[in-house]
Amino acid sequence: MKYVGCIVTKQRNANYNKLFKVVNNIDEADTSLPTLVVGWSLAKSVIPNVRINNKKYGNLWWTFSKQERKCDFDVDLPEFYKYAISTTLNAVKYVYVDFINYGYRRITKMLNFASSNEKKLCFLTRNSKFLFVYCSKYNTVFGVSLTLCEYLGIDKKKVYSLIHNTKYIGMSDFDDTNIREYVGHNTHYILPLYEYFSE
Repeated sequence: MKYVGCIVTKQRNANYNKLFKVVNNIDEADTSLPTLVVGWSLAKSVIPNVRINNKKYGNLWWTFSKQERKCDFDVDLPEFYKYAISTTLNAVKYVYVDFINYGYRRITKMLNFASSNEKKLCFLTRNSKFLFVYCSKYNTVFGVSLTLCEYLGIDKKKVYSLIHNTKYIGMSDFDDTNIREYVGHNTHYILPLYEYFSE
């Protein structure tokens, strides 16, 4: 399963967001991902020269446990979530497919990608005016304006039929009601997050 970050904690039965891998010790964490250490004594054993007034050391963060200082924990945890998710999503490239300004070579390249066997995820906006296509291999989301396609005389169904080896998803495919909070107005982020929610 893919995760956007890790949480190292000795607390049992802690209820953390499922986008994060929860482990008992730092050796089990993937520290290439944003990692949060919960508890002052654990932080002292994991972070060299840790200071009580500095909770962020690059990708490695720490906070007090709920039992130590609940007020700090309740502020630090959501801040860490936001940082880790933003870090993951900022690595995703977004490309608007501009059929009007693309040259023949670039359009051909896009058509070859669409018809390739690369695994793709597609998301159609509620008003069916925009189609997003995500390929995890390239960590890229392609945005296609279906309104523009129709203006150029390209039927929507033709666009759908061009995209091979794909899975179409909708908002109902997400079991987390906070998805909009994560993506905000950047709808193209829905597809990269789907990989984490769907596993």
